[in-house]
Amino acid sequence: MKGVYLLLAIVIVGCTEETMPTNQRVIDVTGTERIELAQTEKIILARNGQQISLRFLGDVDGKQMFEINRIPVTFEIGVQKIINRLIAFTLEAVENKEEKGVLVEFFLGQAQGTLEQGGTKLVQIAGRDYLVTALQENRFIVNGEETASIHVGGTYVLRSTHTIGVRDIIETDKTVRQERAIITVSPS
Repeated sequence: MKGVYLLLAIVIVGCTEETMPTNQRVIDVTGTERIELAQTEKIILARNGQQISLRFLGDVDGKQMFEINRIPVTFEIGVQKIINRLIAFTLEAVENKEEKGVLVEFFLGQAQGTLEQGGTKLVQIAGRDYLVTALQENRFIVNGEETASIHVGGTYVLRSTHTIGVRDIIETDKTVRQERAIITVSPS
């Protein structure tokens, strides 16, 4: 019986709010709203007690790709789609913005590396693959799990129990293009 209680304690600890990303925008869709969404940024759209996550992935093979609840979806500019029968979504435009490049030096368990914001790297730990993507504001996605913002010297414990941390942030002389989607959401 002790093992059952121990397992339950691990599950409860794994679900605390401290390990959940806190910097996501939540938008209550009660009327029509125009939103600017940076590439790889995730927002939560809420209506009538239901929530969906939305992330702009950018141009993939000439198509504008988004993730809706982690499912890739292609959108065309100006064409409205209904999401879960509650929210209508229209991609108004995609713009490119020039920004200074940023490199993030990170570690994941015993592995370490450097990534540009928006970049992805495959890291191996004890024979297991971890796909790491660096997002804006020192956030990461590791095998589908998004971290909260991690300051230099800070860490975040993943569900896999591995720790990811930021060693340094380096602004480069390189200018990078950052895609931004302008979308309109409204009740359907």
